Amino acid sequence: MAIGPLEPLVAARYARYEPPPRLCVSDWLDTHRILPRGYPSPAQGPWRTSRTPYLREPFEATADPGVETVVLLFSSQIGKSEMLLGSLLYACGVDPGPAMIVLPTLELAAAMSTDRLAPALRSCDALAGKLGSPRSRSTDDAIHRKRVGDATITISGASSPASLAARPVRWLCCDEIDLWPAGTNEGDPLAQAIQRTAAFRRRKIIMASTPTIKGASRIEDWYEQSDKRKLWAPCPRCGERFVVEWHHVRWESGRPETAHIECPSCKGSIEDSERAAMFAAAEWKASEPEVKKIRGYRAWAVVSPWRRLPEIVEAFLEAKKQPHTLKEWINLTRGESWEEPGEKVETNTLLARAEPGDWLAALPARVRVLTCGVDTQDDRLEVLVVGWGMGEESWLVSRELFPGDPANPHVWKELDETLERKWPHEDGGALSIVCTLVDAAGHKTDGVYQAVRARHHRRVFASFGRSGGEKGMLVSPPKQLKTSFGPVIRYILDVDALKALIHGRLRIPARQGSGTIHIPTLGAESLVNELTAEVLRTERNKYGVPSKKWIPIRDRNETLDCLGMALGALRVMAPTPGGFARLAEMAAAKEGAEPKPSERRVKRWSPPQ
Repeated sequence: MAIGPLEPLVAARYARYEPPPRLCVSDWLDTHRILPRGYPSPAQGPWRTSRTPYLREPFEATADPGVETVVLLFSSQIGKSEMLLGSLLYACGVDPGPAMIVLPTLELAAAMSTDRLAPALRSCDALAGKLGSPRSRSTDDAIHRKRVGDATITISGASSPASLAARPVRWLCCDEIDLWPAGTNEGDPLAQAIQRTAAFRRRKIIMASTPTIKGASRIEDWYEQSDKRKLWAPCPRCGERFVVEWHHVRWESGRPETAHIECPSCKGSIEDSERAAMFAAAEWKASEPEVKKIRGYRAWAVVSPWRRLPEIVEAFLEAKKQPHTLKEWINLTRGESWEEPGEKVETNTLLARAEPGDWLAALPARVRVLTCGVDTQDDRLEVLVVGWGMGEESWLVSRELFPGDPANPHVWKELDETLERKWPHEDGGALSIVCTLVDAAGHKTDGVYQAVRARHHRRVFASFGRSGGEKGMLVSPPKQLKTSFGPVIRYILDVDALKALIHGRLRIPARQGSGTIHIPTLGAESLVNELTAEVLRTERNKYGVPSKKWIPIRDRNETLDCLGMALGALRVMAPTPGGFARLAEMAAAKEGAEPKPSERRVKRWSPPQ
């Protein structure tokens, strides 16, 4: 039969609509993917899925036509970002279509694009010749948009609604969704991103994140909607399969180098050197097999070939010393959400721990550094001077109030008496306040800027509290603002994280040691009431997204705010433990101790009536 002149054209046209070939994703990556020199990975060279065998099945799920959404509830640094990138490479090479990868912020998206995505695309031989030149001005290889043959990849930030809007996509990769904002002016960014895939019947949605807070974890919510798969590994001794959890890790007291896994069936000891072979033979099993379209995977650091059990145990022993470091370890290493120990700190417990002594007359022996936090109100300055020891052990040394309008220079001159004072030390000599942060939010911002600008030489700086801080940092780097009074140095504080850190330390039962907060008996009731004036509760916003929020239960919370700023001031001067030791040496005053003044032009703080 003769072939008409139009048949090849028609065949070529309809070939575009044929389904993609059924290929094994991990085999395709093993064949075509290269990790170039300098790539942020423990290994360079040809990609080998056999290094991380637990990623093999999640990779295949992204090519399974019966699976629409893949959820990765993974701890940190075990391959979730490489899973997203590998899926994008496969999509561009085998099943091209519009794709989008979304990170918490545009800054993180740009870093991902530059450090990971661009090198991964350039080094993949199956995509050779399909990329724009990185040296050209073409938009085909821009930071936030890349064209790969017939596919386009948009790199977006969840905090930027504009970067998510009006972009229909078939492949959607969402990274670290627990760090995404709960809502923007356009709504829930995750719902907005998923809506971009609505027009495609063969859409693929991949979500990956390390969990954060119990009850406010997006990735945990999605995992609960999935078929909930866990990794079942065989015991090298008896052959029985089990899910390796933290409670299966054992070690001799004080000897983390003896860490091993104990089989729950035969009680046999599985050495660290046997882990790789054990997890190479592991299988993913679903606890909710009736769920078909959402495939969920949960794994933690024990599966990683890059982590040793003794290192994991050593990190745990160090982290458990303080609640905030334990929280980070549970999130990042165990891949579990942190459950707050209670809605609020019991005031009676704190009052029972209040300590006698006149810390104004002589600072306790373990105090090495003094900082100050100043909360500004319309008619007064609320002040807290805090002493710090090793491990951020703290003493609430002096709580003061200065009546007056913060726009009036007179009230700041009275504050100077506190900031310039030499505080006598129990061991002799005296300490000075090394840094002060002043709240610049509210109605008196200009007055604060003018006041702190004149006191920069004494390390008195402006600060703003913000939920989530700046890029997730507890204390931001300094920023120099241009004001009508001249340049002003300002810091951004993550107020939610500071309050959580303080409340965690208030729960420390020990009477001394790292993180302990010492409260004086003088004015203890009011101090405690203000420290516990807010509680952390889970609330759903108008988009239905759960998040943790600090809710006031009392009118006065100035001591809590001031302590947060004093801690921020310490982190400004000493962001690391080594930095604290050097700061303590610098702060040790060589002058003789000053006698306590009998008369001061300061109204000493007293409990509100």
